[in-house]
Amino acid sequence: MAPQLYRQRTTAEAEGVTFQSKIDLMEALILSFEPVVGTQTHVLLDSWYAAKRLWQAARQRGFLITTGLKVNRALRIDDPTTAQGWRWQKLSDYAASLKAEDYSVQTWPSQTEPRTVHVHTLQTRVRKLYRCQIIIVRESLDAPLSEARYFASSDLAADRAQLVAHLAARWDVETLFADTKEELGLDHYQLMSATAIVRFWTLVMAAYVFLDEERARLREERQCHVTIGEARREVQRRHRRRLIDWLSHQLAAGGARDALYRRLAA
Repeated sequence: MAPQLYRQRTTAEAEGVTFQSKIDLMEALILSFEPVVGTQTHVLLDSWYAAKRLWQAARQRGFLITTGLKVNRALRIDDPTTAQGWRWQKLSDYAASLKAEDYSVQTWPSQTEPRTVHVHTLQTRVRKLYRCQIIIVRESLDAPLSEARYFASSDLAADRAQLVAHLAARWDVETLFADTKEELGLDHYQLMSATAIVRFWTLVMAAYVFLDEERARLREERQCHVTIGEARREVQRRHRRRLIDWLSHQLAAGGARDALYRRLAA
């Protein structure tokens, strides 16, 4: 899938293109996406995209959707003291009311080392959304509640382990972006056109694919986990060694220094 570039309204007007919000872009992508035959498509998004339009688009296509949730969203909570038998409650207040026994320990799948997390789920309705499963994930029950993460999933049939697997799949994408920013400078550019930015992104992702293949080779060779950063440093180490070996060979064979300078400058 080709990268899509979001422009602010003023930038879009200056470039003479139709302004599209991030929600517009994502909705168009969901509605136009061609799934692999025989598969179930699952849309995984962060809390910025927890919008009814996107849930509606996914449901229209028969897709599942799981998004992050911000703590100020309201949940429908059973309450027999009210006339209708329920009330709206902020997600943050609901989470604060939970006890340790309301969580279960689940394994968070990972490309590195699986870890355990504490998970609470609730099937209910979110205001301005649909009926869904609420997932609250905490690394430790001793950690501050402010460190908890919140999600909503349309997969009403999934158990807690399946819901965690959905979330972990999206987290690998977050790791991809973190790696490309930290190791390959994905967000470090000074370009003035949309075309140039997309070309830069494409080159960065091509470099990432190369490093990912190198990481897989090193992991097989060393029989341990290897990060993208370690793969990059290994490639650089190998390149420097080969350059020094080549220079030594050229000088030993009587190569002229000026000729070597010109070749390296080229």
